[in-house]
Amino acid sequence: MTSSVQSELLRFVQLNDVVPCDFDQDGVIDLLALNHRVSTGYGFEGVGNGLFYAGSEFDLPFRPAAAACIGDPLDNNLVLVSTEGSIALFHPLVSSDPPMRIVKSPMQILALGGDEFSNTIAVVSDEFDVAEAYQLTGGGLTLLGEYEVDSASTIEEWYETVLGWTEAEEAIPLPPVQHRRRIRAADLNCDGIPDVVTLESRQLVCHLSGGGEPLQTTLRVPFGIDPVALKVCDVDGNGLVDVLLLGSAGTLESVLFDAL
Repeated sequence: MTSSVQSELLRFVQLNDVVPCDFDQDGVIDLLALNHRVSTGYGFEGVGNGLFYAGSEFDLPFRPAAAACIGDPLDNNLVLVSTEGSIALFHPLVSSDPPMRIVKSPMQILALGGDEFSNTIAVVSDEFDVAEAYQLTGGGLTLLGEYEVDSASTIEEWYETVLGWTEAEEAIPLPPVQHRRRIRAADLNCDGIPDVVTLESRQLVCHLSGGGEPLQTTLRVPFGIDPVALKVCDVDGNGLVDVLLLGSAGTLESVLFDAL
């Protein structure tokens, strides 16, 4: 069963991405919302039920074109990619100045070798002809190398290659073109097998495992906004991964999972 709640984030700022974190360090998931036109991050405090309220603002190292959480969202390790092609590891903490490391890199962030909160990511250019893989090591990002990219034709093909990706691979697997910026891998039904979440015609499409095998069943959940960003995280603390949809008008829809 699922339920859905909406939070009004910013009325007069057009947001283009949202990232789960815990900037107030209370053990409850918060959000950092971003606009690629400004170098300010807008914090929204979570209350543990899918609703979020305005919190702190953060000075970012640049105007972010893409962002993602790397590792556990409660550890506050966020990767930001600039509109000019730089990457920074950013730690949004209310109580201290965030350290950061900036290096040259391309534009889109994909998780590799596991679920959405893997410690290994790929940063891919908009042209999708080259990618750089990074790993969270200690308090910083380690560059694993530069790789070619290989676009999958189906979700199944992408799933098999991205979850088994290691540093020894020759290419970074990209999702199918129609899902490239709207696909996430996470264990929704808590059976130890990653599932896949995509968007399709005002529906959240969950490709779930069954009988010990991945991608066996499909769950479709309608939503009410036009999303520009899709993220997954357990926002209500019940042990099940939820889905966050950011609308271009500043509305956030939290799709909460009670059981699958």
